Amino acid sequence: MPVTYKVDFLCFDSVIVELKALSALSGKDAAQAINYLKASGRQRALLLNFRGPRLEYNRIVLSRNHLR
Repeated sequence: MPVTYKVDFLCFDSVIVELKALSALSGKDAAQAINYLKASGRQRALLLNFRGPRLEYNRIVLSRNHLR
């Protein structure tokens, strides 16, 4: 049975936006966004975390290093 993943938002058909509500972002969250980029063929993602005292965000751009 194939596994399906759904991004939280796809903006302008090119930027994946992944929303979180965690105490802090981790490498696991960035890896998830990178996997979404690889699977979709897109190059840019925003990872947003709303739970902390202020907005925490990571901008992720898929590069050749991620394609190994």
